[in-house]
Amino acid sequence: MAEKKYYIRVPEALVEVSEEVYKASRYMDRHFQTLEEKDARNRVFSYDALDTEDMLGAELFPDQATSSIEDQVIASMMAAKLRRCIALLPEEDRKLIQAIYYDGLSEREVSKHEGIPQTTVSYRLRQILRKLQNLFKR
Repeated sequence: MAEKKYYIRVPEALVEVSEEVYKASRYMDRHFQTLEEKDARNRVFSYDALDTEDMLGAELFPDQATSSIEDQVIASMMAAKLRRCIALLPEEDRKLIQAIYYDGLSEREVSKHEGIPQTTVSYRLRQILRKLQNLFKR
């Protein structure tokens, strides 16, 4: 009995392949077909569908990952104001803010380092943040 031959279609030709390659090709064809069916069912479309000669479809939608110049300026102004407000705090408060928000230490780590209860660190931090909030509103 003759061995079964397997073929896959490539542009304008049939190519004989091994059974393993044929099965992998069929699996991938079915997988892509399933994905296309899901996209159609969920009304998903590609930006490429909106491409024209003059413009790519993706260019029609603003990049949400980037912020506008106005947003960048506002953020910069607020950061500068926050730095000025932090500078108005007593040195002990500034050190706690530095440790937690700039050095990345946890309240527990600050507690161990300072030799005070973690609840005290937490309470002090809340008080400092309230002070900063009031200073920031001025």
